[in-house]
This record gives sequence, structure tokens and C-alpha cells, in this order.
Amino acid sequence: MKTLIISSLIVITKVFGCFGNGHWDSNKYPHLNPDSTQIESTVRFELKNFPTPYIILRYSLNYLTYSTDTLAVSNGVCEKKYHFAKPISMEVIINGIQRKIFIAPRHQLTVVIDKNNTKDGIIFFDYFGIGKIANDYLGNINISRNLPTLRNIGKTITEEEYLEKIESHYKKLDSVYSVYENLSNSQPDESIKSFFKTQKTELAYHKLGRLINFINARNYKADKAVQFFNKYIQPASLLKEEIDLNSGSSVLFFSSYLPDYILARVRESKDNALYHKIGHYAYLLDYVSNNYDGEKRNYAITNNLYFLASVARNYPPNYPSVDSLITLYDSYLSEERRTLIRQRYYTEIDPNSTRYTDKDFIDEFKISTPSNHEYVLNKKLTPVTVIDLWASWCGNCIDTFPLIESLMTNYSTEKKVSFLKISLDDKEENWRKSTNKLQLKPEDSYWIVGGMKSEFAKKFDVKYLPRYIILNQEGKILKMYAPDVRNIKEFTTLIDKLIQEN
Repeated sequence: MKTLIISSLIVITKVFGCFGNGHWDSNKYPHLNPDSTQIESTVRFELKNFPTPYIILRYSLNYLTYSTDTLAVSNGVCEKKYHFAKPISMEVIINGIQRKIFIAPRHQLTVVIDKNNTKDGIIFFDYFGIGKIANDYLGNINISRNLPTLRNIGKTITEEEYLEKIESHYKKLDSVYSVYENLSNSQPDESIKSFFKTQKTELAYHKLGRLINFINARNYKADKAVQFFNKYIQPASLLKEEIDLNSGSSVLFFSSYLPDYILARVRESKDNALYHKIGHYAYLLDYVSNNYDGEKRNYAITNNLYFLASVARNYPPNYPSVDSLITLYDSYLSEERRTLIRQRYYTEIDPNSTRYTDKDFIDEFKISTPSNHEYVLNKKLTPVTVIDLWASWCGNCIDTFPLIESLMTNYSTEKKVSFLKISLDDKEENWRKSTNKLQLKPEDSYWIVGGMKSEFAKKFDVKYLPRYIILNQEGKILKMYAPDVRNIKEFTTLIDKLIQEN
């Protein structure tokens, strides 16, 4: 199961006794800068029986942005000071070992990591100082998390046996939790009590995440999936509980597992119009809005939008544009979430993008003809111009030529409409040979110097062929990702609509 670490806002101050870098750029997210009222805490690492290593600390500022410190340990000791307002979880990574630690304002925590100190084959961390009870709990819960892998179901274990093991496994974890929760009741530190409240949520949603994974791994569909969900997951009253932003499992469940489950049920309709268009996004938004509120709703929608934006960027013909997705989701998200989505999308997925979007006006691109004439593309445009991008190596492109010819004939009396075939062959000679072999009319066949590596291809985000773009006479993009002509009804409906509008 994936691990997601959620925390309050943090700022790194100084490094003591070690050398390291924090990789969160506070200038990049100025609205997240912590205020001056935050309180200092210290975490100290003491390493034994390790070569001089690096320690990596990973934590999240706000679920969308992560920070990583890489610390070089000096003489077996490394101490780091932080300022923050609320308790956080950090993931410690050293020599392939990964553990969570808990630290809160005013905590002075020492973590002793001895490579020779193992329990059940796992290197065990010792903790001293404020927060010891919470961190001892994390250590003991860590060595109790073993379950058979899903791929062994049907080989060494049946489905029924696996589900029984899930029940017994989480009963064991609950008993470990109860022991430490009782110990925490005598602690004056409210952050410790808050930690155990979060951990109760963590265990519950960790289990629910396992069960969602089970549905997916066993390929349960339709009624079988719904029946399983209603029997094992719905009784947890998951829609009635508020999300705990310090619980990675609860955030992951509401922002990823549950939306994936919902969308899988939508996809089972096998309605391509629903799946490939805006329908299933709208379905998810409707579901989330009717069943969630508060931060649970905010996180579920935010995470799903980021996922959809990633997919839309890579598979534009099957998905709405990223801009239209963000616009659709805007009314469901807070201003901070909208800002973070845009920052994360444009900095991580599409950095320094210069690609066009709908309604942009194109630059002046030169196109060549077989008779060695050169034109500016903008001079060849009509009120509705269909650009058919192809290449000699693209069999699907050539297969669509008869359809294009048929469309050209059908719209021959409509002076507003024109079709331009533009080759994106890398080599001019390949385009010329194909033009002759396919007996294309010279006035219908053009070539862009540079082909798929040209500025034209970059600006129009050409990652596959065939590809269709629709422009108006002024060079304005009417449809950046037009439907494939093989979806003839959808394609002609769009053309007819654009004729009326232009």
C-alpha cells in the first residue's frame, strides 16, 4: 500500500551536527510560508554499526507539495531543528530502511538506530525524549504489518483465507494500539493524545485500503464488486467520518482508492461517450459533493483532478483539455486548492510549456508543396480549416485518406470548409515518395520542415498520428484536439457546429 505523509506547515531552519539540504523552495509557494509563532523542536539521530551514511527525511507541507532533507551524518550523530505549529509525521530512509517518526512542537526527540538491533528480522529504532510512547508504538506496529501478498491468492491461499487473515491481522494491530493508547492517557502532552486519535483513523483506513486493493486484484466487477463493498467496506460508515489530514491512509483512501472504485463502476457501463468525455468526471464530482464535506471533499476532488490532468495531458483525444478540466473543477475547490493544482500541474507535468490551447492564434508557419512552392499556412486558411496531420510511416493515417476524400466531397459546396493534409515526415524525400505513390493532389499535400521534431509539432503538442486540428481564417484554434475522422458522426457534428458559429 502506498504511504502518504500529511503534516502541517513546516520550515527548516538550521542543521546542527550534520550536513544536509532541505529541498522545499519557500519562494515557490509563498502563500504557504509559516508564521513566526511556530515553535522549535529538535530531532537527533544517533547511528551505530553503520558506515558513515546519509539519512533522508521526507514529509509533506500540504499534501500536494513534499519536502526532502538529505542529511550527511558526522561521527554517527546528526541533529536537526525545525519550527512548526502542529505535530507531523516524517519518513526516515537510511540504507534502504524506511520508518515513520512522530515529532511535535517543543519535542526533543532522540532516535537511536543500531543496525544490530533487530526484531523479527527488522531493524528496530529506539526512541528517547518527548514523544517516546508515540514512536515506540510506530516501531511495534511496523513489525506487525506482514500480510500475504495479493498475488498469492489462488496459489498458496484462498480468497476466504486471505479475508480471514485481514480480520485477524487488524485485530492484532488494534490490540497493539490499545496498549499504547492506554499508556498515552497518563501523558500531559496533548499532541501525544492527538497522535493516537489519528492512529486509530490510520488503522481503520489502512484496512479499508487493503480491501479496495483486494477488489481490484481479484478483478471483481459489477454486482460482485458492489456486494463486496457493501459487506466489507460500507459498514465502516466511511462517509460519516471526517478525513484526518495527519493520517496518510485516510487521505489516500478518500483521495485515491474510493474515487478509483467509483470510476471503475462508471467504466463498467462501457459507454464510450461517458468514459471518454466529461461524463465520468461529472459523475465523480456529483458523488463527492453529495457524500463528502469539509476537507475530505476538498482532498478527494483535488487528488482526482491532478490525476485526470496528468492523463489528459498524455491522451488528449480521449479526454477534455486540462484547462477545461480545471475550469470544471474550479467551483468545487477552495482558492488555495486551485492555486496548488495549477502550480503543481504546470511545474511538475508540463514545465515551461509553450504549446497552444483552444482559442490561441497560431504563429506563421511555412509549408512546402511538391512543386517546391512555399506558403505561409495562415494564408491558406478558410473560416473552418481542418488540418490533417500524417506521415508516410503512419498506416492509420493513410487508411483515413478515403474518409477525408469523402468529407471533402460532402463539404465541397460549403465554401467555409477546407481540408489541408500536412506531412510530419522527418525527411522530405519520404513525404515526396508517399505523395506520388498515394497519388495525392499537389495542392492537397504539404510538408513542414523538421516533421515531428519541428516547432510546429511542439506548439501543437503532436505526440501521435493521425491528428486533426481545426482553425479559422484568422489562424485562431477552434479545436486543438479534434475527434478522429473515424468517429465520423462526432467529427461531422463538430464541423457543422463550427460552420454555424463561423
